[in-house]
Amino acid sequence: MPFAPEPLAKTVPGRQLIGHFIDWFFKSVPDLKIDSLVVHDTTDPELFVLELHGEATVTQNGNVYANTYCTHMRIRGGKVVLIREYFDPNIVEQAFGVEVIAEGMSQVMAAAGLEVSK
Repeated sequence: MPFAPEPLAKTVPGRQLIGHFIDWFFKSVPDLKIDSLVVHDTTDPELFVLELHGEATVTQNGNVYANTYCTHMRIRGGKVVLIREYFDPNIVEQAFGVEVIAEGMSQVMAAAGLEVSK
């Protein structure tokens, strides 16, 4: 989240963390519904640009999470080689809360077998 307010992380640091982060995120918002999706044409056959909006309830606190995303996805040889997702990090902070996000990142780090700094 490059524009995230402190103390939230600017990125999910490291390839080994991405899958664990995605697992945590979807456990936190298992009812996530995408209610709009636009796929934009590009001149690059590997590049997909998506605009979407989703809404869910955060399981840890019952707050509603509703955000709009712009996703750039590159697929090469049938594999996703790049995902960049842009969204409003302030909405993430308001819905999840700093404590839930910090605990989630600790769980992600532990699941990846990485040391969690206190």
